[in-house]
Amino acid sequence: MIEFEKVILDKMLAYREKTASCAAERGDLQNVKAYKDHVLQIEELLTGTINRFKAIEQNNTNKNNQE
Repeated sequence: MIEFEKVILDKMLAYREKTASCAAERGDLQNVKAYKDHVLQIEELLTGTINRFKAIEQNNTNKNNQE
């Protein structure tokens, strides 16, 4: 889902960069850039969390197999 959102944001940014002609539109462009940064941060947090859960699950599986 995040990959799809990143593709859409890239398309929005490309369009806005070509068409922004006034201060309000340039402000919108900056807002989209800030939102994309936020999405990238969330993706990084989610990836880290998923990897930690995988490690915990693997650790628990290894402990259960040793018993």
